[in-house]
Amino acid sequence: MDSCGCSTEIGLSVLIDKSLVIVSNYKITMHDLLEEMSKEIVRQESIENLGKRSRLFHHKDIYHVLTRNKGTEAIKGIHLDVSQVGEIHLTPYAFSKMPNLKYLKVYSLHSGEDFNKLYGFQDVESVFAKLKYLFWPRYAWSTLPSKSQSFGYIHDPNCYICFPGSSIPDWFTFQSKGSFIELLPGCLNDDLVGLLFCIVISPRDHHDEVKDFNVKYELHLKSDGGQYAKKAEGSWSVLATLDSDHIFLGYKAFWSAQFCSNSEVLFQFYIEDWEGRPLECYKVNECGVLFYPEASDASHAKRQKLAW
Repeated sequence: MDSCGCSTEIGLSVLIDKSLVIVSNYKITMHDLLEEMSKEIVRQESIENLGKRSRLFHHKDIYHVLTRNKGTEAIKGIHLDVSQVGEIHLTPYAFSKMPNLKYLKVYSLHSGEDFNKLYGFQDVESVFAKLKYLFWPRYAWSTLPSKSQSFGYIHDPNCYICFPGSSIPDWFTFQSKGSFIELLPGCLNDDLVGLLFCIVISPRDHHDEVKDFNVKYELHLKSDGGQYAKKAEGSWSVLATLDSDHIFLGYKAFWSAQFCSNSEVLFQFYIEDWEGRPLECYKVNECGVLFYPEASDASHAKRQKLAW
């Protein structure tokens, strides 16, 4: 919800009040009939032309659209369970007709299934400028598509991606072991327009019992008296279970003028449930921060460009 310009907290409260969803034991569920009704509404958007539906969630429909290059600008979300399909071989243009794609999730309901059923994604020639959610456990390649390196980060204030990995990428300016990182005075300045956060999340005991969680950050500034005070916070909602170490990247639009650029800065990261309680089944092993300056500072922006 946050990545679509809505408040997750307010949105969930409204859905709960209307009895459309239930939050219990860290899980959000809805009645099967309600889910089927929503899927039927999407199906009615275009009964004959699958590529003109706003969301694709049936594996046969997704196979048809991707392998025959039948995507259109109407598609905003793809939700693929690879355990339900055979091999899918993508052409470089499989996503080229989907400029409005915002949500892409590739997963398996059966944890033992081979994930390498979707071939060619690393070679697709799509920018994914509006992509706000990318979740792909056990991503099979070491690189993202070359034309999608920015994934629209600067243009969207709340987007994130999550993929397998166990270390902070080298191109992060500031890195630290553990769940917090301290920065010296002068890091925050008036040219800063955004922050890219990175954390390495490791599953622990009973992680398979949690189907979704929040990644939260807090920004603290040190006062003249030497005490840290919280000045900002933000979060992202992750609707998935992680069965291995994963790298989480989240972008937040940011204006440093509201902060004192001469203060020491501390960023603290948490893994919480929907009610803001710490989740012991996940651990933040490492964290990192990358600053985005004004676009006019071309040399600085080039040095901090997302690259793999």
